[in-house]
Amino acid sequence: MKFAACLGAILLASSTLVDACYPTKADLNIRSAPNSQSSILGQYKKGTCIDIVCQIQGENISGDSWWDKTNLGYVADYYVQTGVTRIPGVPICGGGPTGNGDAIVAKAKSQLGVAYSWGGGNQNGPSYGICCATDPPQDGRKVFGFDCSGLSQYAVYQGTGKVIPRTSGAQATYSGCQKVDYGSRQPGDLVFYDGHVAIYAGNDQMVEAPLPGKTVRVAPVRGGHYSYVRRCW
Repeated sequence: MKFAACLGAILLASSTLVDACYPTKADLNIRSAPNSQSSILGQYKKGTCIDIVCQIQGENISGDSWWDKTNLGYVADYYVQTGVTRIPGVPICGGGPTGNGDAIVAKAKSQLGVAYSWGGGNQNGPSYGICCATDPPQDGRKVFGFDCSGLSQYAVYQGTGKVIPRTSGAQATYSGCQKVDYGSRQPGDLVFYDGHVAIYAGNDQMVEAPLPGKTVRVAPVRGGHYSYVRRCW
């Protein structure tokens, strides 16, 4: 009986490991955050069976915004043979690898390529905007997308659950977000200048919805006077 119980435990443990292990579809980079712009920590070879610790939403890869966290870092779920995008029973990761700042950046980057829409977007995602931008001209009611503060509101809410004001002016002075020195900025912080707001992404890069006719993009931080940097995470 003792042997049978021991054997049963071994079989159960073996079954659990198999159920929790998923092969990669290709050679797959291991990232420090759930997006393809973050640093590469290593690589899984095609067919490697990986154990998934938890899942988190990040950059959208071919329609799949879920990323799988392993003991080594983050990999895009699109390249893992899980059979589904959101794996039943696997927990949601509690924020990004170094806090919710990374989660804010990942949410902003998940909208790369979405059109700029004057007055468009909110905490739930892109939307049709309002009338009317003048320089350059745009009737936001005809364009589905984000303006600069719609994108920042979306990224902060989706990355942290915190609701911040809708306009860049109100966000810049919002007491619910900590004011920090520009030199102390970290990924996920909001940077404000010249009536504009963007999400700082690290390495002197930012994610922004720039202006009518453009799309959400990653761009170098621009020179000029930064009146505020706010940390909402």
